[in-house]
Amino acid sequence: RYLAVQMTHSLDYEHSAVGVIDTLSMRQIGEFPFRVGVFSTEWSADSRRILTAAYESAGIRVYDVESGELVQQYGNLSDEYLSAQWNADNTRIVAEAVDSGGDVINVWDTTNGNNLFERVYPLGVNDLIWNDARSMVLIRRYPEMTITVIDPANPTEAPITLDHEADLLGAAWSLDGARIITWTGESRG
Repeated sequence: RYLAVQMTHSLDYEHSAVGVIDTLSMRQIGEFPFRVGVFSTEWSADSRRILTAAYESAGIRVYDVESGELVQQYGNLSDEYLSAQWNADNTRIVAEAVDSGGDVINVWDTTNGNNLFERVYPLGVNDLIWNDARSMVLIRRYPEMTITVIDPANPTEAPITLDHEADLLGAAWSLDGARIITWTGESRG
């Protein structure tokens, strides 16, 4: 019934916002303003909260849609967050940020706010892709031509790394979440 609209002007980050529209009445029922660019917006599973990722001083934020209040904030506020996503039961948030040292992947426990996992990769994280059950996430990196798979419920366990010999152009999960398909720019596919 509700639609979250991410409004970030490419040249005017100071006037960014996330608006909530009631699709039955076509009226805007809420707005969450930002003074920096918002790059990711996602609903909680119960549609009561909105998760956002934004540049400096905003970080990762969770808003209560009905009250309009900021419920929780995560992250290093000097990092530039490009995306934030919940797992299936909203107990974990996986986020991607850029800082001066490279791309940063974080996993937070939403029940207590603890940062469970932080890894800095050289610049080049292209995608965070969840399996359909939202229980595993793969990180596609370029130019390293690797995929790293992490379990957000147990992020400190050794991740699975899949190396490629050619430019890694894309990746996807099988429907059952048991396999990953990748494709490269080389003739071998």
